[in-house]
Amino acid sequence: STPGLRQLAARIRSPNVATTRRSLARGVIGPRAAERAPDGFFEVVHEGMRQPGFRTAMLSHMGLAMRLGRPRPENFLSDGELRQLTVPVLMIWGDEDPYGGPEIGQRACALLPDARIEIIPGRHAPFLDDPERCGALIDELLRRAAMTYPPA
Repeated sequence: STPGLRQLAARIRSPNVATTRRSLARGVIGPRAAERAPDGFFEVVHEGMRQPGFRTAMLSHMGLAMRLGRPRPENFLSDGELRQLTVPVLMIWGDEDPYGGPEIGQRACALLPDARIEIIPGRHAPFLDDPERCGALIDELLRRAAMTYPPA
């Protein structure tokens, strides 16, 4: 998200699948998630990175999300906005998420009327770190939501 570096990053070739896996293991998803992820996951990520519009889209996304390496304040919901959300919310958060620690989700959960946070050991991909637990948590949320909001 730093001007100048953005253009440089756009010129770098997409890595091969093995490099993509190693890079994600060292970075955003962490080694445990990278080890547990099926090979197909990295093939899909790699192929996505090779698409003609990927770099432009990613740089645009990062520019909208970040400014000079920090999250843009205009992307945060206010306390009042959080208090108005009445649907059940479940946050599944890696305890070492590089984009922000669980305290961000804990703060939001304290303001949301019907929310909880589950913290899982890992980084930014708890669904890869512990897919069974994530699946069970999501199933429970959906059952609870179905009782609260039955189909019309």
